[in-house]
Formats: sequence, structure tokens, C-alpha cells
Amino acid sequence: MGPSADIGVIFSFLGAGLFIILAVSWIAFARLSMTGIERRLKDSGIARPCPWDGIGYRALWYAWAISVPIGIFNPRNDPSIDVPVVREFSTSFDRTLARIFIISAVVATIFILGGGLLLDIQ
Repeated sequence: MGPSADIGVIFSFLGAGLFIILAVSWIAFARLSMTGIERRLKDSGIARPCPWDGIGYRALWYAWAISVPIGIFNPRNDPSIDVPVVREFSTSFDRTLARIFIISAVVATIFILGGGLLLDIQ
């Protein structure tokens, strides 16, 4: 076992840890923030702003709409979700969880894909 094997083991443990953080933040945002936003919307008589939920992706759309500033990467007239409505009904707690979720998703994706390509782990 040489140095490349040690790097592979370290990479695997770090990747697994980042994935666990991502999974926990995804579930926490979906259960604590997204359901609260949808409850407040329903109480106001507004339909759910993101009608499609493909394997839990609705949580990702909500978090993106809340945490990323409106602009080229988060358009106000996004066809998948009504961004202004979601932002209006989110609280500071929701925005914090959304940021944690999006940051952990970006970091885990870059680390796992980038490291897998750089280290050529099979």
C-alpha cells in the first residue's frame, strides 16, 4: 500500500462525511423549513409554488429559491418554482437552513466528483 492508497482512504472518509452532512441538511431543510413554508402558503390560500417533486427535488428548488440571490442563476420567473412567493413566506431560520443545505450540496458535489476525477478512484 503506497501513498496513493492512503490518499484514496482519506478521500473516501472525507467524501462519506460530506455526503452525510449533505443528507442531514437536506432532510432537516425539507422537514423543518419546506413544510413550514408550505403550511404558511396553504394558510394564506396560495397554491404550492413548486408542483413537481421528483424524488425529493422540491426541497432543492425551495432551498435554491431562498438562498441564491435573484439573478441569472435564480430567475424571478423560474418555470419550476414561484421564487418571489417562496422568498416572501420564508423566515430567517428557513434561509439559514437553505444556505447550509445548498453550500453542503455544492461542496460535496465538487469534492466527490472533482476528487474522483483527479484521483482516478475506481
